[in-house]
Amino acid sequence: MASNKEGTPLRRGPVTHITLNQEPPVKKRGQRLIFNKLTGEFEPEKLPVRVVAAPATPQAVQGTPTGQAQVKRKSRKRSPRPSDPPVPLEDLKWLTVRQTHLRFRTYSEKALRHLVAQAEAYQKFPKAGLRSNGLIDCILRPAGARKILIDAEKFEQWLRDSAVSHK
Repeated sequence: MASNKEGTPLRRGPVTHITLNQEPPVKKRGQRLIFNKLTGEFEPEKLPVRVVAAPATPQAVQGTPTGQAQVKRKSRKRSPRPSDPPVPLEDLKWLTVRQTHLRFRTYSEKALRHLVAQAEAYQKFPKAGLRSNGLIDCILRPAGARKILIDAEKFEQWLRDSAVSHK
């Protein structure tokens, strides 16, 4: 085992304490002392300085008796502007999947999405001996959009035809 000049064995591993000829400085409450290896002294920990931007104009400080800047309040969500009343679902020609569900209530929104996916899959890859569900004639997808639009009149006709064919 290695030893120093005085003959005491050297320990390997982390140093748990350091014996010095000097007294460490008195530590203030909440302050940490760090040992500087270059100078061999304890020094108070240097905390990063927080820079706060000054107000851009003197008008920003006005309005309070102490001269402190006012805290800007968060803006509330505004209610929508009054506009034309919404068009009833019965008067719309093209409906989204949610609107179709609300208007007809025959299928849930999830079931409608499933029927649309089946119709589009059959159109891409038709199978011999299997019939399409026929919904593809009612579906319109705008170019470059994920939105699914359904023609209300054709969907109503599809509902009548499919109800007769399943009995």
